[in-house]
Amino acid sequence: VLGPRIAPYSLSDDEKIRRTENGYISSPFSPNRSHFLGTDIYGFDILTFILYGARFTLFFCISTALLRVVIGTCAALISERTPVSRIRNGRSGKRITLFKLFHGFSALPSIVFVYYILINITFNSPLSPYKLAVYQGFILALAGIPGSYSMMEGKIHEIRKSEHIEAAVSYGSGWIRVFFKHILPFLVEPLLLAFLREAILVLVLMGQLGIFNVFIGGTIIQPDGLSKIIY
Repeated sequence: VLGPRIAPYSLSDDEKIRRTENGYISSPFSPNRSHFLGTDIYGFDILTFILYGARFTLFFCISTALLRVVIGTCAALISERTPVSRIRNGRSGKRITLFKLFHGFSALPSIVFVYYILINITFNSPLSPYKLAVYQGFILALAGIPGSYSMMEGKIHEIRKSEHIEAAVSYGSGWIRVFFKHILPFLVEPLLLAFLREAILVLVLMGQLGIFNVFIGGTIIQPDGLSKIIY
């Protein structure tokens, strides 16, 4: 929130050429008094870029992680919406099928297919940075749904086998009431842990994509072959 106000420079300030005692040198410059973290090859202050971009990065990370948890939890609830007697007797075929499918996808590294999806639209994209970020966030969210589903499905399945759930169903409680009154209170801590886990995974995935110059909001490929992040 305070990043742009405390940034030492604006996003348009650059220092491509510097005069020294031995003549002129060009950017990038190593860390010094003028640029605490140095500059990039175009002469822009790296610390300024970090302070400006961190808020967008964190907002993108939080939104994507929240979307992963919400969709994964809803999918887990749908797969667990079977009679209690079938669950206690281990005859919930739908649960077993979905669990194996999503658990298998969660074991695959997300970077493998996320990279090949985003590489076609990230470089010199005709979309605006904000529209492209929304599309990229949706792709990153889909990549994490299997892992979020596997985590929440196991917890919900464990809770549903409890005696108080069977008692509530025996008294005629509907699925909605059972969820809000008897399941949701036990999911507060797992949901928080799942959200923190997904936020970390999204940050890691963003870092992995950055290694291949796939940045959130798009990447401009310059005529000299160098890449530049869009802010």
